[in-house]
Amino acid sequence: MAIKSGYKKILFPVLLIAAAVLCALPFLTNSENVIYIYTARQKPDVAEQKFIAALKEQGVIVKLNAPAPQNAALWFRPPERVDEAVKSPAQYNFIYSEVYNVFDWRGMKNPPVVLTPHRDLFEHYTRSNLKTALFDIKNSQYAARKFLEILNWLKLNSQN
Repeated sequence: MAIKSGYKKILFPVLLIAAAVLCALPFLTNSENVIYIYTARQKPDVAEQKFIAALKEQGVIVKLNAPAPQNAALWFRPPERVDEAVKSPAQYNFIYSEVYNVFDWRGMKNPPVVLTPHRDLFEHYTRSNLKTALFDIKNSQYAARKFLEILNWLKLNSQN
């Protein structure tokens, strides 16, 4: 059965537009809702897994130990391994550690935002004009909401 030429004139442009939209779709997706998480070990521990699951429940796409973070990166690292976070190409870098010791941030171009569950360390970093937050991942749902609030606040108040 032959298709009339009037239908061909309509069908062909519609197919071209559909193909163009499908090809452009990966470039139109929002990468701001992606958070790169780097664990100290290959496999995250139980608290980190619960935190990651809570972030996913909030609608965030989590990429675990993926190369080349873009927008936001959260590093579960001890303070002495902060160099990885400083060299990261991500726009917003966070470092979380439950270890109770400070790191030398003087001379760093872009120090990460320090997330710590210890009030004394939080106050020390705050007095030193380092971006920091009192943060604990033990309550994963609350921690995920608070992390997203901190990230959104940084985006809104960024000097860049």
